Amino acid sequence: MVLQSSGASPWWSPLLPALLALAGALLGVIASQWTTRRTIEAGRRNVEDAVNQKANEMELVDLRARLEGFYGPYQQLSEENRLLAEEFRSRQSDSEIRTLLKLLDPHWFPRLSKADQTIVEEIIRNGLVLRDLIRAKSGLADPAALPYLARAGTHFTLLNLAKAGALGNDPDRFAVYVYPHQLDEVLRAETERLKGRINLLRSAPAQAHRPLEPLVLPEALALPPWPESPRS
Repeated sequence: MVLQSSGASPWWSPLLPALLALAGALLGVIASQWTTRRTIEAGRRNVEDAVNQKANEMELVDLRARLEGFYGPYQQLSEENRLLAEEFRSRQSDSEIRTLLKLLDPHWFPRLSKADQTIVEEIIRNGLVLRDLIRAKSGLADPAALPYLARAGTHFTLLNLAKAGALGNDPDRFAVYVYPHQLDEVLRAETERLKGRINLLRSAPAQAHRPLEPLVLPEALALPPWPESPRS
């Protein structure tokens, strides 16, 4: 026996268009929310990148100001003075000569050759320029370098006073004021630190970076203790 179809539609047939329309609407809402979320996230990233880039640009300006406004000029003139001092010492019987202490002797400078006198005077003039640079621009220096710069500035002042005959002949008293040669290594370390930071900021200009680490100096560069003043 063969059963014939009654021809009646399934009960859910009238609901199918509405269900399809609802599913399409839900998919549209989901797609819209996904697009909106992606847009918001992209906008947030763009804002963060812009903020990071602006902060990095401002730090680069500060770093260049330190290098070009203080460290660079100081190192350039200091190296010139070092070469002059090496030329002067190469003509002396004592290669470890300390110019400041020698200048305390009123008879020492006049006995020098004309060329040596000229070199010593140029070293003193350059020293005063370096001292003035320290006074004007030491605010750009890392705090760890300040004690070295203070001793260098004092040395340059006393070098000039000694040449003028204003200190008397007392080498033991002024031996502590010789130039702190540790400063040369300190400035090299600081310059390398700042240049490394500049390279980092330039390599990732839109990235947030940790703050610049302070200058840490090895124990080998420690200054000798400053003598205590005698107590009354």
